[in-house]
Amino acid sequence: PLGLEVDLNLFHPQNDSTIYNSAQNVPNNSNFQIGGHGNQTTIVDQNGRSLSPSALLSKAKENDYKQGEPIELLSCNTGKGESNYAQQLADECNCEVYAPDDFVWYYPSGNTVVAPYENAQPSQSPAPDLNNQGSMNVFK
Repeated sequence: PLGLEVDLNLFHPQNDSTIYNSAQNVPNNSNFQIGGHGNQTTIVDQNGRSLSPSALLSKAKENDYKQGEPIELLSCNTGKGESNYAQQLADECNCEVYAPDDFVWYYPSGNTVVAPYENAQPSQSPAPDLNNQGSMNVFK
């Protein structure tokens, strides 16, 4: 094993193949990493179904999550604002949860960046605004 890929990949392997494959290349760290689509109030599974924090924790346990292990949400905006999804998950698992306060951009190499959308013209592909990067925040 190369020590790559998120521990739980919730992107659809066909419908979201570019992001799914990029998430397969995310370098591992000491956190249990979860990649998927989300926002301040939810994360969705590969079929677009919303997962409550307890449902996500159950899915994580099915994928070798160990109770108390820190969780890293590589999922857009899950750490933004008050009473966000990350805080709800931290309360549920009684562990540290790291989550972004803006959009997560995946690169084919597996690198990620937290940043808002750059003001792109409709004819252009979306791109991150690297001059105004967000951050991964910790919730306990």
